Amino acid sequence: MLRENFNKAWTFYKEGHEHEAINVDLPHDAMIYEKRVPNCQNSFNTGYFPGGVYALKAIGQDLAYIDISLADENGIVKPLVDRKVSIKVEGEGTLLGFGSANPFTGEVFNAPEHATYYGRALAVVRSGYKPGKVKVTISANGCETREIVIPLRP
Repeated sequence: MLRENFNKAWTFYKEGHEHEAINVDLPHDAMIYEKRVPNCQNSFNTGYFPGGVYALKAIGQDLAYIDISLADENGIVKPLVDRKVSIKVEGEGTLLGFGSANPFTGEVFNAPEHATYYGRALAVVRSGYKPGKVKVTISANGCETREIVIPLRP
């Protein structure tokens, strides 16, 4: 199972209320405005803004940090199960960097494939200049393929 986390530099708005968009970092900003949910899926008592859209700005500089983890069905990271992970970015964004914290790797950080280190890797996707969507597909041998769609707003 691949688990991803990307929490910085988001814009949040309710459908049809784009003019009321606010800038947020998740989940911390959501905790300021929304009640915590004690029975949330990841058991961390965190909050997200319900019923809306999270988007990056289409200014060519907003970044989505995608934390990739090899985890079991309960979401527990498996640090001894390293493997190659592939990433594909389509649409109005580009892969800025992809890698792990492994200090002794010969892999480059601008390639679409990288090995995890202690079950983790990080991808950084940069927004483009046109509003639209960025589709990020993450796959690894023996894991389900995950897709993330990131909206880009003007």
